[in-house]
Amino acid sequence: MLSLRSNSKQSYRLHGKLHGHSGAIVRLQATGDGNFLASGGTDGTKAWDLHSMREIPGPTWLETHGATTAIVWVKREDNMTLALVYGTQNSQLVCWQGFKRGGKLVFEEVSITAPLIKSAEITGLAFDASSNRLAVCHRGGGIQLWTVEDSMTLKFVWSQEFKNYVPRAVAFSQLEGDERSVLVFPLYGGYM
Repeated sequence: MLSLRSNSKQSYRLHGKLHGHSGAIVRLQATGDGNFLASGGTDGTKAWDLHSMREIPGPTWLETHGATTAIVWVKREDNMTLALVYGTQNSQLVCWQGFKRGGKLVFEEVSITAPLIKSAEITGLAFDASSNRLAVCHRGGGIQLWTVEDSMTLKFVWSQEFKNYVPRAVAFSQLEGDERSVLVFPLYGGYM
């Protein structure tokens, strides 16, 4: 992986390289402030500090979860703890929570959610901080909504199955009154 920084002349130069994955990288997700990056692939998930260009220590027993296929950073408005939720090809949702240990950030696995509606690869994740809701879509044609509890565990809210298309990505709409819609983007057909 490469990190490029813009200089005052609006051209880019190599800032650094991240080394650590041994297999294909399937997903990358940076935090909104650009301080951290999560990468996921066939050999699991890794978190990176983009200032030091070093891997952040995290769980090492990832082989049982399967390849990482979706990633989202989570930061609740009422709890400033940084967390990372990722989905796998084995239909698991895994949550890592950030902790300070010896003044440095480390991640620990705090929850694993069993397979979703149907056991299928998770294809997309989205988080809405104002409602602490996590939207999940998967290759089996389903979408689910979860609440991210203060302990960073997930509480099921609702699910919907689609028979005619495969959801590829999911997002939350802008606030309309006091509600948000969940937007679902399918892999085939051009529907939304």
